[in-house]
Amino acid sequence: MRLLLDEHLPKAVAAALRRFSPQTDAQHIAEWQDGQWLGEDDPVLLEGLWQDRRIFASYDRATLPGHVAQRLAEGKDHAGIIFLDQERFPVVAIGAMARGLSKLLSAFPLENDWANRLITLTSWS
Repeated sequence: MRLLLDEHLPKAVAAALRRFSPQTDAQHIAEWQDGQWLGEDDPVLLEGLWQDRRIFASYDRATLPGHVAQRLAEGKDHAGIIFLDQERFPVVAIGAMARGLSKLLSAFPLENDWANRLITLTSWS
C-alpha cells in the first residue's frame, strides 16, 4: 500500500505510520520524489498520484473534492483520498493520525480497494 501525506500534515506521521504498518510505503509530499510535488496544483498532483497508485491523505476538504469531482467527470480515475478531520486530528496528534491511517488502510488492504474511494477519517480507535 502506498500513501502520500499532504504538506499540511506533519512529516512525523509518515514515520509513525511505517512503524505501525511496516507494509505501508508512507511518504510525506516534501520527501516523495525529492519534493518535486510540493506546491503543485491539485489536478496535476492527482494525476501523479494516480500514475504511482498512491493514496492521498489531506486536511483539504475545501478545494480537493472539487478537483476530484472534475477528474471523475473527465473519465479519469484517482488512487484514493483520505480526508483527515482536523478537529479530531490536529497537527500535534501524530500518533493518533498514524494509528487511524493504519487501521483504515488495513480495512481496505488491496490497491484496487482504493481506486476512486473517498473516506473521511474521524476516529483512530
